[in-house]
Amino acid sequence: MPISREKAYWNLKQISERAGRSFLTAITEAPNAPLNIHIIRVTESGRGIDTQGFPARIRDALETYGIFINQGQLPMVQDVAKNFNRISQTRRLNFKGAFDAAYTQLGSPYLVVVLLPNTDTTTYSDVKWWADCDRGVATVCIGPKGLGTVSGSKGDQTLGNLR
Repeated sequence: MPISREKAYWNLKQISERAGRSFLTAITEAPNAPLNIHIIRVTESGRGIDTQGFPARIRDALETYGIFINQGQLPMVQDVAKNFNRISQTRRLNFKGAFDAAYTQLGSPYLVVVLLPNTDTTTYSDVKWWADCDRGVATVCIGPKGLGTVSGSKGDQTLGNLR
C-alpha cells in the first residue's frame, strides 16, 4: 500500500472544492456509475433493525441528489453479530474478522452503510475503528431512529453525510 504524503482530513470540503463538485459526484453522475454502496447490519442477540424497504429507500433518496449507486441495483445487506467481549483488543479482533467477511461478501464496496442496533458507543467505536483505522473504507452509521428518516428531502440529515 503506498504511503500518502498528504495531510489526512475528516472534512472532505477541500476535496470537493478542488474538484468543483461533491466528492461523490465525480464517480456517480451517470446511471451506470461504478459506485457501490452496501449495508452491514449489526445484530444483537440474533436480532437487528428491520431493514425491509431500506435498501430501496436509500438508493432512491440518493438518486434525488444525482448520486447513482450499484448500477441501479439495490444495496445488499449482510449481518454481523455484535461482540460483547469486555477486553477491547479481543472484541475488536473478533469484530474485525466478522466485518472483513461481510465486507468481502459484499464485494468490497466503496461505502458501507452500517445499521446499528442501538446507541451503544462501544459498538459505534468498534465499527469506526474497523472502517477508519483497519480497512480504510468510508462508512455512515445509522441507528434505529435514523433508519426511518432516509428520504432524500432537504432535511435528511442521514444523507447529508453522503453529499
